[in-house]
Amino acid sequence: MLRDFSFTSKALNAKDGDAIVKGYLNEMRNNKFDPRHAVGGYRTREGLVLDEGNHKMNAAIQYAIETKDNKYVTQLLSNSRLTNTETISNYGLKAYKLPTLK
Repeated sequence: MLRDFSFTSKALNAKDGDAIVKGYLNEMRNNKFDPRHAVGGYRTREGLVLDEGNHKMNAAIQYAIETKDNKYVTQLLSNSRLTNTETISNYGLKAYKLPTLK
């Protein structure tokens, strides 16, 4: 069950971001994705907020939606570096929602 993933804004052209996500998604589809990849960010009362690895997680979520297999989401989270905090507003970060399953 996937839910409540967000990522923070960084200076990246949306077209470049889409290409990065598609690249990771193709690696996942072809079993070429390196399972040592990780994500980083914050664990808040609202859920997880990623500021590192958001393209990887976006691809992993899309893969899970397509295949009903969340192995890459699980791998990324098991290797994650998350800081526990009440809310990300303390850090002045703007968050955007990733695709989710309920």
